[in-house]
Amino acid sequence: MKHEVKQLQLTKPGRDAVVYKMHGDADHPADAVLTKDDYERYHQDRQLFLTALSGDLVSMTFLFLGLSFSDPNLDYILSRVRIWLGKNVRQHYAILRRIQKKDVRGKGAYEYEAQRQYLFINDLKRFGIQTLLIDDYADITRILARLYELHRGRSILISGSAHDYGRWDRDSAEALVRRISGELIRNGYRVVSGFGLGIGSAIISGALEKIYAETDVSVGEKLILRPFPQTARRGERRAQLYTRYRQDLASLAGTAIFLFGNRLKGGQVVEAPGVEEEFNIAVENGLKVIPVGVTGYAARSLWLRVNDDFDRYFPNEKGIKRPFARLGKEDADEDTIISALLEILGRLKG
Repeated sequence: MKHEVKQLQLTKPGRDAVVYKMHGDADHPADAVLTKDDYERYHQDRQLFLTALSGDLVSMTFLFLGLSFSDPNLDYILSRVRIWLGKNVRQHYAILRRIQKKDVRGKGAYEYEAQRQYLFINDLKRFGIQTLLIDDYADITRILARLYELHRGRSILISGSAHDYGRWDRDSAEALVRRISGELIRNGYRVVSGFGLGIGSAIISGALEKIYAETDVSVGEKLILRPFPQTARRGERRAQLYTRYRQDLASLAGTAIFLFGNRLKGGQVVEAPGVEEEFNIAVENGLKVIPVGVTGYAARSLWLRVNDDFDRYFPNEKGIKRPFARLGKEDADEDTIISALLEILGRLKG
């Protein structure tokens, strides 16, 4: 029988999930573990695999699906990790189907199997594995979809560009962007950025300052960067490339914040059409969109669009309209902007 250990990073399905196959399967029958001797040689034949899995159990959160936990090699690895880390073992999760009366014959047999499962679940806690019991395997799909949405909601895309900063001077504008990025990190969000012209460096600086100063996680867990393809050839192919790029960025987040949004064209500063395209793509992909209108240009136009048709963009969302309105006030200062953004995000999360 094939056993699998799955580690789910809860990003877009099929992109970042790592699947560990403990045994061979129909595609690789020569690798199957069939005898006791095979198990005893497992540590010798697959030492690199076991080392990598042990490391991931320490640094990543696993979700175990379709696993009986009867594999002695997995039991050995979990035991080693528990001994190494003691009470500091990382929290993992497993989804198991609850024992049901229809699975066994006789009341006594059912009570025995139910108690056996209860003891097994308690035993998994020794390895830092919390178990969720379900009544039907179909529940797994709904659970994973919900987990994905929750995870996605913690990822914030910051969109924008700036050749000019309007009523803000360059230093104060960059300070605002740094603080927005840093406050998102400090409040447990992950920042996604396309390294927009004029604000990209400030986004990165703000995020890194908070990651290094206030968290113990890796940069990759809190900051995703997708540098914009600035040197792509002009024409239809470049437009298609930019669209695909923006769609990819939107797929990584659940909410998008829009700042400034202008560029230089023919010697004049104009609203950046790329920022508007990112807004439209975000809406099409189900992201909540938060233009910071006080920063002007495309962000101002987009703020007006949302404000004029608020229920379309925030249906059934209570308590958001008031902080959203503060983002459009011409005299809104840095503190007002930050508090309004965090209030909106907090209400969306709740």
